[in-house]
Amino acid sequence: MNLNENANITTAAIIREASQYIAGGVVSLNRKVVPGIVFAYGKGSKIYDVEGNEYIDYHAAFAPHLLGHNNARVNESIIKTIKSNRSLFGSGTNELETRLAKLLCDAVPSLELVQITNTGSEATAHAIRLSRAFTGRDHIVLMLGGYNGWHNEVSRAVMPSPEQVGPRVSPGEYPFIPLSAGIPESTRSLIHIVNFNDLPSLEYVLNRYPVACVLTEPVLQNIGVVLPENGYLQGIVDLCEKYGAICVFDEVKTGFRTRLDGYQGVAGVKPHLSVFGLIDKNADFSGFRMDPERPG
Repeated sequence: MNLNENANITTAAIIREASQYIAGGVVSLNRKVVPGIVFAYGKGSKIYDVEGNEYIDYHAAFAPHLLGHNNARVNESIIKTIKSNRSLFGSGTNELETRLAKLLCDAVPSLELVQITNTGSEATAHAIRLSRAFTGRDHIVLMLGGYNGWHNEVSRAVMPSPEQVGPRVSPGEYPFIPLSAGIPESTRSLIHIVNFNDLPSLEYVLNRYPVACVLTEPVLQNIGVVLPENGYLQGIVDLCEKYGAICVFDEVKTGFRTRLDGYQGVAGVKPHLSVFGLIDKNADFSGFRMDPERPG
């Protein structure tokens, strides 16, 4: 099976053409690899490049393919919805998004209300804006080695060098090292980076700045898998409530995988806000958040 319209087109030719029309040669730099590769299609646990080589997909597009590529039942449901002439009407709600919101609230006990977005980055941006509006504060706490999207407030280097971060600090914080140029100093001055699994450093920051929210993945996964120590996640919630900040769990990767109710269900912890995503099984992804009750 070869879905390439022109079976004679090679990986090298497609990469050359892509570099002429796409900034960086790929639509996300997370997908830039050396040597370059161009995939044509996928089925189940296998993906195939334009030359017809077969690969076992352990990456799964950062995890949305829980049921494999092009799962028949998922495809059938999508096609059925398309054929029913469903549309985004630009006004009001609809039965499908209402059903989805109810399913999410039923699955995750901490969810009371949800908002549906197109990406996880949009969802974390919503969570930060909501936290700032709710608390009337501007400062944000993030974890060293964490990843929460591409927008200015979270776009720090995921794996900075030891020279950039300096010696380990605890209690204390690290400098905000931007992932790219273009992030204003006025934004960077409001972001505080602390160690994961380090409650004394978190309290150090919460005690010194008017923090709107603490945003963290419950399990770090971009620097290897770093699990939370016993009591750490509940400790974040407790400190946020002590200092009047919002605790936000970014479960874009852990949600609906570790357990249906996310890693917060595994840990038995209820954050004030949650972000879920990368869950649509045939490649698209969405972010979800809940509206919080006042901490404390």
